[in-house]
Amino acid sequence: TITKCHVHEVVNKETKEVADEIELPKNTYSPKAGKKVLEERGFDSDKYILVYKKPVQEKRELSEEDFIKYSKVVE
Repeated sequence: TITKCHVHEVVNKETKEVADEIELPKNTYSPKAGKKVLEERGFDSDKYILVYKKPVQEKRELSEEDFIKYSKVVE
């Protein structure tokens, strides 16, 4: 199982209403990046915040090559 992306909610700071949901690839979220993501999607970063909701996971079978590669890393 791998984490495909992370779901964040766009929340209005004043009303606490959820305005949207955004899926972000993993390891891309930081407060500075969050502001940029909001503004790219047309939200005012002074009025909205990103709130982490959940990871979206994907089950994936490992190929034999990957299995051997990961096995070596673990050893």
